Amino acid sequence: RPPPELLPPSSLEAEALQAVNPLLKNIVLARFPSMERGEVGDVKSQEKTGKLLVLFGGNLSKEMPAAKIDRWVEIASEVAKLKKINEIHLRFHPRLSTALQWPQTMAAAMGRSGVLVKIINSIELPLLEILHHYDGVVGSPSGALRVARAFDPAMFIVGLPNLCDGDFGDQEWLLGRGEGIRWVREGETIDIEKLQPPPAAHARPSVSDVLLTLLGERRSQ
Repeated sequence: RPPPELLPPSSLEAEALQAVNPLLKNIVLARFPSMERGEVGDVKSQEKTGKLLVLFGGNLSKEMPAAKIDRWVEIASEVAKLKKINEIHLRFHPRLSTALQWPQTMAAAMGRSGVLVKIINSIELPLLEILHHYDGVVGSPSGALRVARAFDPAMFIVGLPNLCDGDFGDQEWLLGRGEGIRWVREGETIDIEKLQPPPAAHARPSVSDVLLTLLGERRSQ
């Protein structure tokens, strides 16, 4: 059989690539790399921790409007009530300007709901090293949501579009179809259904498995 020409992790990415280049025929959907990390037993939590991770991917150099802060607080507080969360950790983008006041304003506002709120160091604590500490993730559209979704299929992942910069990089389509990410759009509310684990995804091979299979077939010819 012909070797794969592309190994994308998203079905929408595959369709887009074929639309751009119709000559591409042999495309194999592969697992997102962090899925393999999440399957390692010593980094995966088997118990509910009562902790929620909130990820912010924007507003790196400008203050966040009060209305957007209020919306973040509203969603995070409701998730805390529905999932019995007692601790919320805020993780901001590593390139966030330290001169900005909105991160502290956000933390203070969330803390007024009665939940313990902490800001974690996004440079010293890589995302893949801490995900197993959390029951779920709420965040703006970014690759971090896809990493979290692939890391733990049972974790709830909630995406909030247009709540950071509001530009093209703050839209849900940035992540393709965003399989397994529950989006809460402007004017929508969060409910327990959006916090349930998504249906099991169709099993996909890892990139390394595809390449090793291809290498074995070449050697046997």
